[in-house]
Amino acid sequence: MHADAVKKINIMAATIHMYSGYVYDYKNSSPYKWRGLQACMRGITSVCMSLNAVNLIKTAAGLQEIEQLIERQKPYLFKFKGQQATFAYTRYAPKRAQEVLDSGGSIYWIMKNRIQARQRILGFEMVEDPAEHDWCKIIVDPRLILTYSVQKRAIQGWRYLEGSGIPKDKGAFDGEENGEEPPPEMLYELKRLGLL
Repeated sequence: MHADAVKKINIMAATIHMYSGYVYDYKNSSPYKWRGLQACMRGITSVCMSLNAVNLIKTAAGLQEIEQLIERQKPYLFKFKGQQATFAYTRYAPKRAQEVLDSGGSIYWIMKNRIQARQRILGFEMVEDPAEHDWCKIIVDPRLILTYSVQKRAIQGWRYLEGSGIPKDKGAFDGEENGEEPPPEMLYELKRLGLL
């Protein structure tokens, strides 16, 4: 396991231990309990999954909001290997397609010059179009996972996304983008340590 990832996981585990019960606000001498412990657990899961994951990143062209991406994909829902799926498309299939699938990779979406969400990639299919040109279906899980917003300019086509460039998960999109956040003290500490 990568040393930097081990360090991050250890720090996050210590943070969970610190905030898992009643934590005292020494400034105000009053105890409080944080209900956002799950966010830290998602962080650990995200770090572990990203160690070897080969992902793709793509601009959601013309879209500004997560809901618009859902609406764009909704008409194309279908069954893929027994589960619900939808798809994005691109001109060229990734040469590392099998690595993406074997590592549980996702497609990360850029909207408004920021990475904002991801979908797990389920497969790839080439489609022949004699009238124009062949293209590639990127078959994805229709469920969107919100990520912590990371600045990223729009790109043409797609790129690989690996390692430290992968944003952490916030949680499944449920129709609102107001997912539970850690208290300000913890949010500051996690950002300072590079975990968000």
